[in-house]
Amino acid sequence: MDPTAQQRHSAAVPQPPLPAPAQDPPASVAHPGTRATQRLVCARYVWPGIRADIRTWTRSCLACQRAKTTRHTRAPLAPFLAPGARFAKVHLDIVGPLPPSRGYRYLLTCVDRYTRWPEAAPMPDMSSASVCAAFLSTWMSRFGAPAEIVTDRGRQFEASVFSGLLALLGTSRLRTTAYHPASNGLIERFHRQLKAALTAYEDPTHWADHLPLVLLGIRSAVKTDFAASAAEMVYGSALRLPGHVFDPMPEASLSQPDFLARLRSTLSRLRPLPVRDCSSRPFYVPKDLLNASHVGYASPRPRHPCCPPGAAFPTPSSPSRLLGRSPPRLRRRGSRCSAT
Repeated sequence: MDPTAQQRHSAAVPQPPLPAPAQDPPASVAHPGTRATQRLVCARYVWPGIRADIRTWTRSCLACQRAKTTRHTRAPLAPFLAPGARFAKVHLDIVGPLPPSRGYRYLLTCVDRYTRWPEAAPMPDMSSASVCAAFLSTWMSRFGAPAEIVTDRGRQFEASVFSGLLALLGTSRLRTTAYHPASNGLIERFHRQLKAALTAYEDPTHWADHLPLVLLGIRSAVKTDFAASAAEMVYGSALRLPGHVFDPMPEASLSQPDFLARLRSTLSRLRPLPVRDCSSRPFYVPKDLLNASHVGYASPRPRHPCCPPGAAFPTPSSPSRLLGRSPPRLRRRGSRCSAT
């Protein structure tokens, strides 16, 4: 026996009340990880299945889960179901604040999922009352009440005024995932096109004056997906643009009943474009999430510009008991809405 070797003594624990032995100061204060914790605890204690118990304890440590989360859960995007009729499902959002123009600073944007018909209504502010007034005057008065609308979780859409309007119209509401613009990508792409067109004018500060012509151009632009414009999907024919020189060959005149029957026949053959998954981002859902009884939720709030990257990322909340599980949604205690 080597006389220089240090003799070690370990406390034998017949049935350890985990995590009591694992709360040894070197292991609980530093939270070194699974392997390091096994070495630290095994040097002081011994019991049957010690390494498996320590592995289970370290994986369920709440402090480590809050501070050492390196790979966050990314669920795959669930596609929207194709609408059954025109103007049945409408996407809403708000653009702004914009430079003041004729007393307006915001835009309420609406896009029909079936025809891709866009609308943009100027608003002086982004209050719920202004949103309701703009929606009634711009969309409701022209296309009627939609069966379903898709919005984010902004305060304007969560207010009782907007909820009361939807109840009056008999319209249901679908909320997108918080802080996740890609879940409402249809209207976000329209925002990009709208902002680029308004900025292209020589004096973009007068955007309220340029808005009607910009909308005319967007509605007349041919969509490469279904080789038609939004105007053709709504009216059955292209719009006449300013500066039109050559008129098409005159067709044989039709009576109003014949024209109406022909228009209905043409529109009845239109079908909504199937949704494409344009996201190339890999998704990751841990296997433990499928069997977990509690879950912590971290809201990916936007980072302040003055903070370094990663400095303002929030830590997960305290674990909440799951009340229901319908993949990819989890409903937890104390929450009105489901989390995806």
